[in-house]
Amino acid sequence: MSDGDLQAAGAFGTLGAVIDGLSARGGRPALVAFGEEGVVESWSYRELAGRVRLLARGLRGVGVERGDHVAIVCGNRPEWVAACLAVISAGAVVVPVDVQIGDDALGHVLVDSGAGHVFASSEQVDRLEKLADIALSRVILLDVGEEDGRSWRCLPAGGDEDLPGLRADDGAALFYTSGTTGAAKGVPLSHANLAFQIDSLLGAGLVSVEDRVLLPALTPRLPLRHGHAYASGGRTSHHPAPVPDGTAARARPAGR
Repeated sequence: MSDGDLQAAGAFGTLGAVIDGLSARGGRPALVAFGEEGVVESWSYRELAGRVRLLARGLRGVGVERGDHVAIVCGNRPEWVAACLAVISAGAVVVPVDVQIGDDALGHVLVDSGAGHVFASSEQVDRLEKLADIALSRVILLDVGEEDGRSWRCLPAGGDEDLPGLRADDGAALFYTSGTTGAAKGVPLSHANLAFQIDSLLGAGLVSVEDRVLLPALTPRLPLRHGHAYASGGRTSHHPAPVPDGTAARARPAGR
């Protein structure tokens, strides 16, 4: 995906151009996860695009419709990105949740947002099950394989039908405030809002497609659920794997 592809997202007013353009970058690395021994996992843009497309159809297959809210309760990992883009591709609204918030705050976000489907890591399952007042349709795990039926890889493949078209004024994300002076409040962002942010970064010359961004999994960190990390797309993202010592890596310009 070229700078022009990304800038088109602002011109068209939706994130569709960004998502649709992923496969154009082919085998170039899109997401790289690091651990104690170095690279743990690497996804190309082509692989990311294919997983987003299949997952979006899978979400439609389990009843996610245009405008529905789908939460993500998981730390930084490549699957987070695929899940987020799949929710948007399915015409739904993604609700990124801070995994460090308490149970009461988590319950509030899920009730207030009306999120029926939740992407989560396996370590969050017990917390979600304890929220007896929350009527969740499905919890989809991002960190387990196909042997676990709750895995994102086990969603129905779906048909070849087209995914819903995206409009500039459609909701794309619902971010929740820190709630320091009361209950956290949802801040809705449309496709136009987010496309404008990406277009502005490119227009100001602050980033290019050759840049790479480091998103540490542990403190100090830049969680994907944070608005700045969320909007800094279009470049190779490096995700230190959630290992105990929080091993990080140094991001270098692509090709060096």
